[in-house]
Amino acid sequence: ANGSQVTNLKRGDNVTVEGVIALGSLGVRIDSLAPIIVNSQNNTLPTPEVLLTETIGTSILGTVAAEQWSGCLVTYKNVTIDVANADGTNNYGESYVNDGVLPHTRVIWSDGNTRFNAGANAVKVNAGDTFASITGILGFTHAYYKLTPRKDDDISGYVPTSIEEEAIGSPADYSLKQNFPNPFNPTTNIVYSIPKSGIVTIKIYNILGQEVRVLANRMMNPGTYNVSFDASSLNSGVYFYSLTVDNFTQVKKMMLLK
Repeated sequence: ANGSQVTNLKRGDNVTVEGVIALGSLGVRIDSLAPIIVNSQNNTLPTPEVLLTETIGTSILGTVAAEQWSGCLVTYKNVTIDVANADGTNNYGESYVNDGVLPHTRVIWSDGNTRFNAGANAVKVNAGDTFASITGILGFTHAYYKLTPRKDDDISGYVPTSIEEEAIGSPADYSLKQNFPNPFNPTTNIVYSIPKSGIVTIKIYNILGQEVRVLANRMMNPGTYNVSFDASSLNSGVYFYSLTVDNFTQVKKMMLLK
């Protein structure tokens, strides 16, 4: 009976739910439900709470900073995939993301109804992919707090990033090449080299010095890399891109002409 009640609920319904709080591997939930009472309908939906990924991080169950948002609608902004498969070869459909500050936190794709869900036509995320924002329900399952996007309009500004390492051995020095083509519209390539392993950060800034995109923010092995930057969502103008790894930083200028 309770299952049929839930399937009849609609977005915007204000309801009263009564039951017994239970804790298990699937997180905190309400069991032994009494009949659900619909108090009103067509209510304005709540505004998502914008959080930093470090607020949730990899917190253990019951951590106040994370648990206070459990079951709430949450948004992460300007995030980068730093680990595509959070569980390695097990691949349970979860990724680690961060908004430029560690620790990272989890997003679960396999439970939502988005184009990133499992299936033959699903979009597969890769390390370095970026999102303007990801919104979803924050919950706790199987040892981690994680965000579950519900449908495609919970996800905005997706930019896939292709990073390929050339098989030419380790470079002798750090270097950041001039992007090509330049000027460009809307995509360009940025090539850089690192002589030893380190956390590599590639960022894009506008003429005001405001960060507009993070193309990479993860541990990388020695090598020469090519990252593709898609500026479809940006206005024409001068932009700057920076490479930071260990104590090395280099910045170059590029021009977007639409």
